[in-house]
Amino acid sequence: MSALTFDILALLAFIVFGAYGWVTGFTPSLYGFFGATIGIIIEYFTLPYILSATTNGQLRFIVGITYGFVLVSFCSVGAEILGLYIRDRLGLQKSRISRMAGSLFKIFLAAVLIWVFFSPLSVQPNTHLGKVMRESRVMTVIDTFAPNAAQKIPEMLDDSARTASLQQMTGRSSQFAGSGIPDDNIVETPSIVKARRSVVKIVGEATDCHRKLEGTGFIYSPGLVVTNAHVVAGARIIRVHTVKGVFRARPIVFDAMRDVAVLWVPEISSNRLVLPALLPTDETTVEAGQAVVVPGFPNNGPYRVAPARLLEHFILQGPGIYGTTIVERQAYALLGGVMSGNSGGPLLNLKGQYLGIVFGVATDKNNTAYALSYSEVEPVLRKAMTTREKVSTGRCVPLETEVTQTTVKQS
Repeated sequence: MSALTFDILALLAFIVFGAYGWVTGFTPSLYGFFGATIGIIIEYFTLPYILSATTNGQLRFIVGITYGFVLVSFCSVGAEILGLYIRDRLGLQKSRISRMAGSLFKIFLAAVLIWVFFSPLSVQPNTHLGKVMRESRVMTVIDTFAPNAAQKIPEMLDDSARTASLQQMTGRSSQFAGSGIPDDNIVETPSIVKARRSVVKIVGEATDCHRKLEGTGFIYSPGLVVTNAHVVAGARIIRVHTVKGVFRARPIVFDAMRDVAVLWVPEISSNRLVLPALLPTDETTVEAGQAVVVPGFPNNGPYRVAPARLLEHFILQGPGIYGTTIVERQAYALLGGVMSGNSGGPLLNLKGQYLGIVFGVATDKNNTAYALSYSEVEPVLRKAMTTREKVSTGRCVPLETEVTQTTVKQS
């Protein structure tokens, strides 16, 4: 089936639903549409729990699509039956305006059902149906009007998605005992809440290795988003999910040695849609033991802010993202709930300023993670300020790559 065939079938569905809305009138159609909306809201909050019942990717995808379609259809039909009862009970007449409004809401309902059932297929980067959905003009229009929160539902079902794994580190013992992970209430600090507008989700399609890559990034200058290089390695198409919508991104710096990449997203710097940039902290004020937070999208899920504690600032010696060359990088060790999907996200102090970029976890210690310090990534960030030329994102990172840390000195 081609995208054109799908679009023709979708238009026929709109005609059929519109005709049915003309017959039933305004009230039942309105109730049916709002019932579908309620179904999507319920799906958004319950789908993660449904999918957690199995780790089989293909089964998760089938269960997720079936659950969403059945739930939304059930809510829509149930609400429409209620609307029919109210219409007949009140003796409402089906005037021409009522019939036209009924047709309009039924067409909206058809769009909702098409989106619920077919939109998850669009995030399959290497399947025929996925290609059809992405090329469909009807799906493109529906996606444009779908709320940002609802657009996360297809990503939850993506069987081919690979949440960008944090670099695996071994062999270092922290020099700071600390007092454990801070209380969760620090994530409600006004500066941390405000920082949400600057943190974005990165989604890349690496067609050469048949993967969909996902991670976190953040805006550090108007139109510029920084993330880990391994989050976008091999990606030919990169999209940035912001609080204002989803936009295509252009890689303008890709540093595999430091594990830093910078993306240019002109839409988020326009006067119409300006999103704030995070500011760097003064590294001379950073102290071991201070409370910090790690915002991002762990495990391909919704936005989450995790409290953490800064352990130390040190020099990390180990391979780059491909494991072929040994490099030294200035990094922070931290104690906190960092997971896959936090890759590329900011490490923030309680003022909402970034200390660095989260990029690794320890394999031999629970809850210990690592972030590149600002002084390490600053040359890359500065370089990106003077270019807008697209660069290659290299080749895909091997799935089982493990970066072994051999620390040689303390900063």
